Amino acid sequence: MCTRTSAKFFLCSAALWAALSTVAGADQASDLLDRVRTLTKVDISAMQKKAESEGDPSTEFMLAVVYTQGLLVPEDDVQGVSWDRKAADQNFPPAEVALATAYQLGRGIAKDEGEALKWYMKAANQGSAMAETNIGEMYATGTGMPQNFSEAKNWYIKAVEHGSPVAEHNLATMYFLGQGVKEDPKEAIKWLRKSADHGLATSDFQLGMCYQQGFGIKKDEKKSIELFRKAANLGEDKASTELGWAYANGVGVSRDYGEAARWYRRSAEHGDPAAAYGLGVRYMLGQGVNRDYAESAKWLKVAADKGHGDAQFNLAMLEVQALSNPPEALKYATMAAEQNTRDAAIFVAELYAAGALGSRNLGLAYEWALIAQEQGDPRAAPALSQLRPQLPDGEQAKEESLAHSWLADHPLQSKQKQSTGDPLLPDSLAH
Repeated sequence: MCTRTSAKFFLCSAALWAALSTVAGADQASDLLDRVRTLTKVDISAMQKKAESEGDPSTEFMLAVVYTQGLLVPEDDVQGVSWDRKAADQNFPPAEVALATAYQLGRGIAKDEGEALKWYMKAANQGSAMAETNIGEMYATGTGMPQNFSEAKNWYIKAVEHGSPVAEHNLATMYFLGQGVKEDPKEAIKWLRKSADHGLATSDFQLGMCYQQGFGIKKDEKKSIELFRKAANLGEDKASTELGWAYANGVGVSRDYGEAARWYRRSAEHGDPAAAYGLGVRYMLGQGVNRDYAESAKWLKVAADKGHGDAQFNLAMLEVQALSNPPEALKYATMAAEQNTRDAAIFVAELYAAGALGSRNLGLAYEWALIAQEQGDPRAAPALSQLRPQLPDGEQAKEESLAHSWLADHPLQSKQKQSTGDPLLPDSLAH
């Protein structure tokens, strides 16, 4: 819950702005945010009395914001939806969009995509750019209706005419991917520039990716840094992560591990797994920060628990080599191997062969060496050569069968499928 008397209230302003701008135009969202920033508990009580006696839709909507964002009151989505409905029933577009979003997400009310579309349509008929954008996204994703990229484009164009940078960004994506239009990176870049110029941080970030990798535009790593910095300062976590990676690797800037750690930390503190991994590695190696294995493990775990394969493997090595916790090492190495992370399977084999978990288990070591071999690890063949003479034929056959079953349950993935982004869009290098 954000409280006006604490720093947390001010820190939540960016998130609150994002929430308001998803249901109102930029000018209206700015006005609402200014009003919210000066609220006190007395103001909220007065607002509630005014809303109950006069039924003013603007006040009702503000109360909905107060409850859904937990501003000076306990967060209460049900109460927020109740106030949104009162304002929406009076044809107040931001409340109509907020109510539609609640139905679409099932937040504070039962999920109902048909009701979501109904309320978006009401707002769109009053010229709400955000409602038009969201209807376009419903058509593009086939949410509550058959997927129809042509209809999606039509709604995005309407939203663009009413000033939506999100719709401009979505049109860029359509041209990048050839969704309902001919694939055209140059046209995509045009729409991405428009969206970035209109203040959408996500578009600054994506445009930075295009400059970084020369995708649809001449490669310019310094320009990419400029755009990442702009996006990061607007609150785009992926841009902070990319800046961390750029400083750690000297891409577009001089290598500076201190700056890398600083940028990684900004998005790691918001739970971004790639940033948490990058920060964890800095603490592991003592790059830009004092070497601290406990702090390294803390950040690697944030990333590992969100499925980051390299973080899982590095955490496994750290647990066994520096923190003396072989069971945790086995847990995370196995998780990494399940994602075909390089070196993970042979590491599991070595744990079993060395008796790191208490006693040696050559059968399991053999099984994991077979898995490593199938995953293309060149160290697997010599390991298997050493293990085979130590195992009876029957045990070899049993472990081979178990390895084949494991591999059937964890099929090797292509590089394209392992990518965290769309294969037809420039993907982040900060994995």
